[in-house]
Amino acid sequence: MSELAKIQMAFASDLRSGGEKAFSDAPGMSIYRELFFNNICGFIDGAFPVCAEIVGGEHWTRLSREFFQTHQCETPLFLKISEEFLDFLAKRPELYLNHPYLYELAHYEWLELAVDVMECSETNTNYDEKADVIDGIPVITPALMTACYQYPVHRLSAESTDIDKEFSGFIVFRDLGDTVRFVACNPMTLAILECLQSDSSITGRDAILMVLSKMGMADSAVALDGGVAILNSWHAQGILLGAAKR
Repeated sequence: MSELAKIQMAFASDLRSGGEKAFSDAPGMSIYRELFFNNICGFIDGAFPVCAEIVGGEHWTRLSREFFQTHQCETPLFLKISEEFLDFLAKRPELYLNHPYLYELAHYEWLELAVDVMECSETNTNYDEKADVIDGIPVITPALMTACYQYPVHRLSAESTDIDKEFSGFIVFRDLGDTVRFVACNPMTLAILECLQSDSSITGRDAILMVLSKMGMADSAVALDGGVAILNSWHAQGILLGAAKR
């Protein structure tokens, strides 16, 4: 290892440790230590405001400091810091035992940023926005993610932390106006969307019937009508852009 590399590693170790592994006693080092840590905290605090509020300032700072000191990031990109913090929370659940839902809540909060900056290939324009998404082949908006949780993360706040486990699912998408939107969903509607995502050649009706068949509800007219209503609602909201042109 070159002498320069050794100096760089010692400098980085000083910053990570907050001066416990001091590289230099120069007065300016304390400024660098705070500058680097506060910069990282700015990205974390901005991405997870509800988590920070629930955990409380002192505990949140300890979590942030532990992340800064011990987590080995896989990317230098600032926009990926929140994703790295998620990875840190997933690997260190012992740090927040009093908040067993914290990772799920953090993931829920991170989704907004993830979808907002999601890079998509050029949007498919070979569709008719007014076409029938039931008997046509639905075109799904490209900037979209789905998630499901054991806890009702959308109901968590500093005033509401005593919650029991309860399935909560969401479709998170960026509409054509570049606004990120959250739509609550249940296991059946998630399964329909996953069916459409896995096979871009099937109609909306086929996707509904495939899911109902797997659930033993293929003969239920009520369930079919419910699925049709869901697809039409997704179309109106912008999750489905329309149907592919034939």
